[in-house]
Amino acid sequence: MQFKQVLLCLSLVLFSTRLIAAETLKGEILKTQTAGGYTYILLKTDSEDIWVATMEIPVKKGQTVELKSGMVMKNFESKSLNRVFDRIVFSSGLVSSDNGLHSHGGVYHSHDANTDHTHSHQSDSEDPIAALSKGTWKQKDHQHSVEKHSEADSYTVEELYRKGKELNLRTVRVKGKVTKVLSQIMNKNWIHLQDGTGNPSQGTHDLVVTSQELPKVGDVVSMAGTLYYEKDFGSGYSYKVIVEEASIVK
Repeated sequence: MQFKQVLLCLSLVLFSTRLIAAETLKGEILKTQTAGGYTYILLKTDSEDIWVATMEIPVKKGQTVELKSGMVMKNFESKSLNRVFDRIVFSSGLVSSDNGLHSHGGVYHSHDANTDHTHSHQSDSEDPIAALSKGTWKQKDHQHSVEKHSEADSYTVEELYRKGKELNLRTVRVKGKVTKVLSQIMNKNWIHLQDGTGNPSQGTHDLVVTSQELPKVGDVVSMAGTLYYEKDFGSGYSYKVIVEEASIVK
């Protein structure tokens, strides 16, 4: 096989498995639907027509918008719309639109003095955007009191945030109540644990743990895994601390 053919094959493989969309997605809205707290947009770009999902925003067919990039997911099922998208981009927000709409801190504003387009997203959804866009979509704060284990490698949620830098790449154990679970996103389950420690206003009360195990919301579990400090998945999806490849332990 000639070099050019090999290069072409590699390019096709990389394109077909790409997880991150282009830096921004700009085009005309061909179709839009809002459900479950999210807006789904069929966007006509220069290169293709593509579905994009983002937090609920006041847009309509025919508008030109520019959206931030995000994770690309294949065969995604939206329960709120009762349909499966062959391919969809989960955008982390709007950059701009032809009606002056822009985002600031998760709240959308319009420069049009005659139109009130201010919108703040506050609803939960079954869709995975909330798990992969921490800080963009609000989650309900919960108060739980769970006593930590006595083992040397055991920490509270607050301690993991406070000591994250020194614990980077070390195996840690944490016990907490499962407040949210999103299954099989990027081939792993995303589990939110809270133990009553930490500061909700600073986001240090909620720990994300990834695992192949699947506890239920409301379960109190102990999990052990590798802590990563300032883990960046790209495209704006980053975590101050996250525990990966965790398993449930006694």
